[in-house]
Amino acid sequence: MKQDNERDANKNETLSEKIKKRTIDQNGIHEELSREFATLGDRKKAMIDFYRSTEK
Repeated sequence: MKQDNERDANKNETLSEKIKKRTIDQNGIHEELSREFATLGDRKKAMIDFYRSTEK
């Protein structure tokens, strides 16, 4: 039951939150963007967030 609640919470997170928390990888980002029929601006923002999250 606890795992179900965690999965539901993860579904409610925005893509930016998932990227910042590093709970999603680059392939997952692409899958989620294509599933959401994201606009070019959404895709660009996601890639910028991903790049910033990997900077050292």
